[in-house]
Amino acid sequence: MTSHLQTFFKAFQVVNYLDLRESDVVMTQMPLFHSGALFALLVPVLSRGATFVTRETFSAQTFLLDLEREAPSVVCCTTTMLRFVMDAMGEQKREFSSVRVLFGGGERTPRSLLEQIKAVTGLSLRMGYGQTENSFMALQDAGEVLSHFGSVGRAGFFTDVWIEGEAAAPGAEGELVACGPTVMSGYWKRPDDTAKAMRNGALHTGDLGYTDAGGRLYFVDRQKDMYRSGAENVSPAEVEKHLLDHPDVANAAVIGVDDALWGEVGKAFVVRRDGCNVDAAALCEHLAARLARYKVPKHIEFRDELPLTASGKVRKTDLKKASAAQGGKAAVESPSGAAASSKALGRAAAPPGSAKSIRVDRYPESRPEVPVSWPIQGWVSPAPRTSLELWPARCPDRG
Repeated sequence: MTSHLQTFFKAFQVVNYLDLRESDVVMTQMPLFHSGALFALLVPVLSRGATFVTRETFSAQTFLLDLEREAPSVVCCTTTMLRFVMDAMGEQKREFSSVRVLFGGGERTPRSLLEQIKAVTGLSLRMGYGQTENSFMALQDAGEVLSHFGSVGRAGFFTDVWIEGEAAAPGAEGELVACGPTVMSGYWKRPDDTAKAMRNGALHTGDLGYTDAGGRLYFVDRQKDMYRSGAENVSPAEVEKHLLDHPDVANAAVIGVDDALWGEVGKAFVVRRDGCNVDAAALCEHLAARLARYKVPKHIEFRDELPLTASGKVRKTDLKKASAAQGGKAAVESPSGAAASSKALGRAAAPPGSAKSIRVDRYPESRPEVPVSWPIQGWVSPAPRTSLELWPARCPDRG
């Protein structure tokens, strides 16, 4: 549930992020039933009096046509959409001089795609982070797209985001927690889910991430998608990025499946590019050169296509159901073949116990707060920072 007041602040947050102007033409082909398109695009555009260009469905060809015909100044699309668009463009350089801001992407965006977009169009794809529960929490600066690859930027003016825990150490992973007037009121008629997500007045996102010394946020993966192999946590998004960096791979998704020896291992679903015949051995070799051996999927299944949502994200629940129906076996086994062998996975034996969990919080408990009389009843922190920090009255404890 999102109130009018929360929507109001979401709109202002996007206006600040994008420097949205009345003269702007904002273009996307993301579906408007998706919170990203609705709250991060349409509502801010309407509140600013700008122009909004969209289509009922996505098509790479119409997307390119609209880029030339409508001359948008702000463009938003997902990683999957951009891969189709870049494939349609080929290697021929195209100039889209009207575009001031290109943003969107997703957690699976490989560096090679960012470099390709920059080389062919001259544009920098700015990565952001948000959820339906709290749209557009962070956005990357255009000048940091490649220099700080993997970052989703810094927390916005009306949202504060931190890593849950006690040790404020940059680089330590933990759950991303958010607070501010843009956070949802709760889930409709789901009090138990609301209580689980909204604890101590803060939104517990269910996502894992970390910060760097400059305060930039890095998204690791969704907790529900992570799996444990032996005693090690594996992020499917990290593996997917490297799979998508392979020139013969059009799309890929990774899930965890049961394994008698390690508890869980990775299973990759891969879509080859047209005319390419890359095999499982080549992909495993590609991954082994970039990842720890235990992160290399034990199973690889090649498909003609992956199940996608209307916004272009892979439906992993469908893949998990299909894998369970197969008994976890792959249509194509990775060359680690009996790849469950410890030698193939680069491990001597499943380590006992569980890996140590590190949780961090970048805010010391002694941080002072000064009450002020705002309509939303908040606190303004006197601690120095480049932007105002706003704490809703329902979020006094960030520990």
